[in-house]
Amino acid sequence: MTRKKGQYFIIGGGGRVGYFLARALLEADADYEVVLLERDEGRAKMLKRELGDVVVRGDACEVATLEHVGCERADFLLAVTGEDEDNLVMCQVAKQGFRGNRRTIARVNNSANIKLFYDLGIDIVVSPTNDILKTVGEELPLWRVIDITPPSNGGLRLVEVRVPENAPILGKTISAMGLPPDNTITLLVRDKHNSVPTPQTTLQAADKLFALVSDEGKLRLERAILGEHTAARLIGVIEED
Repeated sequence: MTRKKGQYFIIGGGGRVGYFLARALLEADADYEVVLLERDEGRAKMLKRELGDVVVRGDACEVATLEHVGCERADFLLAVTGEDEDNLVMCQVAKQGFRGNRRTIARVNNSANIKLFYDLGIDIVVSPTNDILKTVGEELPLWRVIDITPPSNGGLRLVEVRVPENAPILGKTISAMGLPPDNTITLLVRDKHNSVPTPQTTLQAADKLFALVSDEGKLRLERAILGEHTAARLIGVIEED
């Protein structure tokens, strides 16, 4: 495989994710140029046998390495190692150490780091853990409150939850949840119909709710929808992970 001319992608990390990303971009029906950076000599040699001269041995966290592969003209920097710290450093070096307007995309292995990455200016943060949890939430929607977006600067995040048949809040109004003043239920989906609920809206089984909540608001929502015991158990599982 040889380099192509067009949008230029630098991929940092030659693990399985980096390998398959590079291969997919090279095989795409588009005029992409790709460089895959891998710091380990043995791994880099193996990747080079598979992908050709797009593989460069080097540490993508270092300015000299990124300068060597022409980061200043890159359109995208994809940081996909198994280490969150390396991925963050890689993106910051690419953004702050070189002129140009490239997009940085980072893999985050610990979902607790998502907000930090966004706060530090990473353009797109991809969390396999959150993606899996969201999929589980779609398949088993009664399991937990699902984060749709990370917390904003104001501390609010968009979440989704479905009301189970045994929910403590069943038959009660939204105001009974006791959400903090700046938290709100933004959308109610019932029988495939969307509506904007009021504090006096009574909740029914299978209602799907979208809400803007703080950390405290999310906890109160979980307790109202899932019950005190279930919410506490889920919080414990998440903290242990």
